[in-house]
Amino acid sequence: MNKENSSDIIEEKDLAVTTKESLKPFWDKKIAILVGDQEIRDTIVHDLKFFGLKKITIFRTRRELFSQLSTTDPQPDILFSDMDIIDSLKPSERGIYMLRTLQDFALEHNFNVDMDIILIARKIDKENTMACFKHGAKDILLFPSPIHAFGSKLLKWVKKITEKVESEIDAFLKRGDEFFRRGEFENAIKQYDIILKNYGEKADVLEKKGQALLAAGDYELAISSFKKSVQINSNFSRAFQGLGDSYIKLMDYDEARKNYRKVLGIEPDNYYVQFNIGETYRSESRWREAEFIYKDGIKKNPKFIFFRIGLAETYVKTRQIDKAIETYKDAIRLKPRTTQFSARLGDICVKNRMYSEAETILKRALQENEGAVILFNKLGIALRKQGKYKEAIAKYRQALKIDPHDPNLHYNMGKAYNENGDKEKAVESFLISIQIDPSLKETIFDDKEITSLHQKLASRTKLWINSGSGKSMGI
Repeated sequence: MNKENSSDIIEEKDLAVTTKESLKPFWDKKIAILVGDQEIRDTIVHDLKFFGLKKITIFRTRRELFSQLSTTDPQPDILFSDMDIIDSLKPSERGIYMLRTLQDFALEHNFNVDMDIILIARKIDKENTMACFKHGAKDILLFPSPIHAFGSKLLKWVKKITEKVESEIDAFLKRGDEFFRRGEFENAIKQYDIILKNYGEKADVLEKKGQALLAAGDYELAISSFKKSVQINSNFSRAFQGLGDSYIKLMDYDEARKNYRKVLGIEPDNYYVQFNIGETYRSESRWREAEFIYKDGIKKNPKFIFFRIGLAETYVKTRQIDKAIETYKDAIRLKPRTTQFSARLGDICVKNRMYSEAETILKRALQENEGAVILFNKLGIALRKQGKYKEAIAKYRQALKIDPHDPNLHYNMGKAYNENGDKEKAVESFLISIQIDPSLKETIFDDKEITSLHQKLASRTKLWINSGSGKSMGI
């Protein structure tokens, strides 16, 4: 061997080794071989294994191959087929016959041919090459082919397959995600299952399926999907978080915390997860542990409002009302336009007979949220509890201009009218609230504060029923 030939061989080996490294991400590709020529078959198998592709299935006949393709099993990614299976035809005609037969079989058995078909020829002219491409061949490999050249082509083929597969997967994912956004969780799961069945189990798809199952209330199945996800990707924080959320639904708080802590091991700044750990302790009435988690969270991120909300609610449960009020006020200073926090603080004050404090808080909140009906409603209650009936009624009227069909406004305005001595208007308000929401009838007749009105309300209700008006009002 001369020096020139020796350097060519070394360069070829170097190129092959470099290509082998590039092929690592594609070692999971499935290869089918239908090659009658043993020399070609053995060489192809050897070269594929050299480049790291070991998921190789050898078929001896077209019938054997077609039988496998017609099952529900995933199809191979690439099929290598030579042109020397039928001796009575010319090489190119043999290749075209193979392609046509496969297409006819797929049509007969109602399935798509998703694999890329590479025809192998010892010799073929340009005209016959174009004919094979026209009938569905993805490429033609001339045999023998230097190993680095084969590797180079192999890399090109699997990259194209991967791009195609990624595009198909992306389409199913988009459809699944859209169904999820619309609350059609069963349809979302079907889209994710198509991917899992046809393209293999993928951590991100299993996580999405888990979220859809969780939203649909199938907590055990959600846990199974999330577990498969983290088996594939042990650092997949979203799947661990999904496990935590699922275990909370099953009230298995220990398992929820275990999985949330795995999330924090991956994402130390995931404050939602830390908050959820606090919530698990609060659900178990473990107030000291909950308080520690929330306070630690406030130190780490003072602007994350939910730590303060969790801490405030912990103080409410432990009867530390002053601390609860101050903590809620801190939260509201961070988010003054969040009506539910001010409404909740108003409730806490009213339940603890701090009516003047509730009035001040709710009036200030209404300056930030002028159209918030819920704040008007809570303010009306705080005013009524102080004996400020006319002012309470004025606030209810103001709110009813915003939402005339809110049954709670009519109900509470009725209570204010009653305590202000205007019984007729009180009855009218209560009847309107029942008309809007018939379920309030039971609440009104159980309300001991308006016992004196029950008889009048009952007779008015009977009149409505006898006149036929009750049906239209749901009474």
